[in-house]
Amino acid sequence: MPGTVVDRGVTSHYLWDFFLQAHKGLQGTARPAHYIVLKDELNFSQDALESFVHRICYSFSRATKAVSICPPAYYADLICERGRMYLYSTLNENQSASGSAYNAQTAEWTQGVHSRLTEKTFYV
Repeated sequence: MPGTVVDRGVTSHYLWDFFLQAHKGLQGTARPAHYIVLKDELNFSQDALESFVHRICYSFSRATKAVSICPPAYYADLICERGRMYLYSTLNENQSASGSAYNAQTAEWTQGVHSRLTEKTFYV
């Protein structure tokens, strides 16, 4: 069921971690996401953090339902994918190895985007 949290039994004895099934399985079996808390600067209680993570799973801009992992992780993945596309020709392994160093002045991705989009998440 969506919102199912497992935070004891199969989790680590030494880490603060939990499994969250945030979404309903639309086709086949839905897999829960495994979250490990590295640092909690806001001093959430365990239940409050698990509830918060579940609630933000409903805020992904590309979906009308809950997504499997929290949207900040999805957005980070989108940013990395967009960066990979911008740097494709620079990082392409099939290019001839000329041995020259990376030159930021000639890189095609340094042309940027329109000035109105520089502070927006246009890649979403």
